Amino acid sequence: MTPFQINILLGYSKPSAAGLVDYEPFAKSLQQNIERMFSIEALRRKAQLVQLGTFKTEEVPRPEYNDVQLFKAFRNCDENSHGFLELTEYSQCLSQFKELEFQTNEIVTLTLMCDVNGDGRIDYQEFMKHFEDQTYLIKFHQSLQNMYDEERKLQMQEDRNMMQNTTPPMGNSTLSGNNFGELGTTVKE
Repeated sequence: MTPFQINILLGYSKPSAAGLVDYEPFAKSLQQNIERMFSIEALRRKAQLVQLGTFKTEEVPRPEYNDVQLFKAFRNCDENSHGFLELTEYSQCLSQFKELEFQTNEIVTLTLMCDVNGDGRIDYQEFMKHFEDQTYLIKFHQSLQNMYDEERKLQMQEDRNMMQNTTPPMGNSTLSGNNFGELGTTVKE
């Protein structure tokens, strides 16, 4: 898996205010999210959606924000005025930007991605240098994933409907055979 994919998955970890993650629920959701987002089938189909033009990359909006407001939010969250934010402070800072419509998992993902040097802190330069591109990348992934999930949901519904609408053959059915390898069906009319 790529670092981006790992950060996306960690975004679903639901950390506490102290930044701690409850292992049991995270492990369960991790397995489901890997299958849903990064299985070979999911990646193949999402690539097809882009290549065929079904998913229009130009329709994913670039984040729009005011640099001055972003800087002010950074400064307000930098409680000790050291010029950097701890990861929990950074998450709080991002949650102030209602116009960017961040979901909780996107805030966690962006927080992890913007800590480029991995020191557990985000300084103002890291914050501003990568914010727009990484925000776009996360929104792109989320939009594409939503399209894939919706398509998958519709396909599952169609499959269920088809199963409900299939009728068994006319007459009485009997099973024959001594074990599952020899199991056969006979229709009597």
